[in-house]
Amino acid sequence: MAGTRKYGASATVATNAIGGLTGVSFSGRTGEVIEVTEHRTGVDSLKNLREKMGGLVDSGQVTFTANYIKNDVGQEKLRSDVGLSVAFVVTFSDGATVSGTGVISEASPPSPDGTEGAMEVSGTIDITGALTFSES
Repeated sequence: MAGTRKYGASATVATNAIGGLTGVSFSGRTGEVIEVTEHRTGVDSLKNLREKMGGLVDSGQVTFTANYIKNDVGQEKLRSDVGLSVAFVVTFSDGATVSGTGVISEASPPSPDGTEGAMEVSGTIDITGALTFSES
């Protein structure tokens, strides 16, 4: 088994399964918009209208949340490799996968949610380049 599954999903970071996985979320892609307006005179149809063009596309972030498991290799990888580039794979219950590479930009230490319940950890990867989607 590739790690603890919640809602049928599992995830690996640098080939290490993230145990206790409770959530995976993708922020989505965004595109930069660059203003390229020229200041013209005498052209009524373009007077006072901004012109824009598309710039670079950001593939966004993927965030993992999990119930803390002491000595879990996947959770430890998220915490220890902040600032480093890693490969990741998310596998869904139907076998479909999303994979890519990115820089671990944030990792939380184990923290309790109030006085009861499981301690949780989370980690965020800023995606570099394109994601690869594979249907099972």
